[in-house]
Amino acid sequence: MKKQLIHLPTSLILIFISLNHVLAQPKVVVLGSVHFPTQKVNADSLFNILQKFKPDIILLEADSSNFYDDFTFKHLYDENEYIATVRYKMKNPLVNIRPIEFEGRNSYRKSIGIYPEAGPVWQKLNQLNNEKKFNKEEQKIWDELAYLDSVASAYKNASLQSINQPKIDQIINNLIISKYLSIKKIVDTNPVFAESKLIDAKKDTVTMRQYFALWANFEGNLRNNAIASNVMKQIKLNPEKKIIVITGFYHRPFILNKLAENKIPTHEFYQIK
Repeated sequence: MKKQLIHLPTSLILIFISLNHVLAQPKVVVLGSVHFPTQKVNADSLFNILQKFKPDIILLEADSSNFYDDFTFKHLYDENEYIATVRYKMKNPLVNIRPIEFEGRNSYRKSIGIYPEAGPVWQKLNQLNNEKKFNKEEQKIWDELAYLDSVASAYKNASLQSINQPKIDQIINNLIISKYLSIKKIVDTNPVFAESKLIDAKKDTVTMRQYFALWANFEGNLRNNAIASNVMKQIKLNPEKKIIVITGFYHRPFILNKLAENKIPTHEFYQIK
């Protein structure tokens, strides 16, 4: 007796394909945090989330120089995410830990002559503001940055749920644009920054304008892009895995934007059941 073939409607086949695609997607949580304990956020806070989510992979704001070949830590730091991750690894030895930081961040900074911060440039900007030497457009840019920075800074002592809200992501997004792009307009056009000089990380004398251009491009562009791209790489390498990214909450919006561009769904930690 011949077996009769069953012909499924095209629409039903597409639903099956779509469901399989969804099931193959990793479950991703991007957890914005603070590195050092506050009244409302500490290693216990992060550990409790890890225990609830039960990730297969934890992605940390560190580079490979902090790991041995088997991805165990060479160095431990007294920071919330390191303490929480080690505690979770002890209870869940099969969890994988991977770095997502710009590879060789500190050595790269030094190679192009920048420090982690641009202190002298910000001091000069503050001086111009205090002495009321900004023109109207410069003052508008400066005031916008001051407002955004004060709002974002206030959340450094807030709860994890508070700093992982879309409204905070938007504030941080606007702060990044203001800090690395809008302020650069002042530095690029105000003659003070072409005249004022500083000693860079290579011990060379450069103008504040030259220095700030390198610093802003690295911190606001290259580093954030590298972190987001490294997250994407781990997601693509690990289909169907549960992945949590633990990073400073100032990096979270950039990562979320990158994932959204690539149509990768994310979940908030407080949505985990």
